[in-house]
Amino acid sequence: MPNLVITGGTKGIGRAVVELFLKEGWNVCTCGRTEEGVKRLKEELREPKNLYVKVCDVGDKNSAKAFVEFCKEKLGEFDLLINNASILGERLPIEKYPEEVWEEVIRVNLNGVFYITKYALPYMKSGGVIINLSSGAGKRPAPYWGAYAVSKFGVEGFSLLLAEELKPKGIKVYAFNPGATRTQMRAKAYPQEDPLTLKPPEKVAEFIMKLIKDRPERVSVDYGLYRKAFISLRAPICPVCPLNTRRSCPKPIYLFLPYCHNPYSYLLSVCGHCACSPFGGSAHH
Repeated sequence: MPNLVITGGTKGIGRAVVELFLKEGWNVCTCGRTEEGVKRLKEELREPKNLYVKVCDVGDKNSAKAFVEFCKEKLGEFDLLINNASILGERLPIEKYPEEVWEEVIRVNLNGVFYITKYALPYMKSGGVIINLSSGAGKRPAPYWGAYAVSKFGVEGFSLLLAEELKPKGIKVYAFNPGATRTQMRAKAYPQEDPLTLKPPEKVAEFIMKLIKDRPERVSVDYGLYRKAFISLRAPICPVCPLNTRRSCPKPIYLFLPYCHNPYSYLLSVCGHCACSPFGGSAHH
């Protein structure tokens, strides 16, 4: 059976991933921040034999290393690593952002991804996959999202760097933005929002399962969108795309898109006639 290591598996998206992959026959090793959460997960899932759970603070290097070694002992090599654990912090302007909250969010959300990945790499199988949970707040300016946005920008950059380093080993790396999802973190960030209008975590788990099977080339992936990212282009081509030859369009459409062919670029306009636009061509965003 294939082996999954995922942080933050006791609730939200992490919990949904754990349940789905167990159902699909994977061995799963996960962690939670509290003994209570870990115990509840095992009890509610009726302690399946292919689930291994440990308390871990991913932002503490000793705790992170102990968790990875625990997973190595239980699973051997890893087919899939998902860095899911994160915290929200405060939604405040930088001028009023508490220093201690900033440090804690960066410690968990960014340092934690580094620690877990660093310690897990020696045990990753050739041809394996690493998925780092990102956010829309880490792809474009997000005022008042403070340390959370900065940490997710860091996860995006870390994933791009790691993807290049691991190409010789055949290990794919993704920075995955799950989008608006019905979780406790989302409810905290948007207390006035009706959670029933959002997709459940189970949908995100299903998408992750498809992602590791399809293995797209793009490193930065948004929920529901990557399948359209690699359709062959048809002329006329978007005038603002780095790969284009055409420089003008009779009917430009202006909107915000996080990226085009180049994962490092941020587009503010697209051509209404081209394959880069959801309004024309092959709609590859």
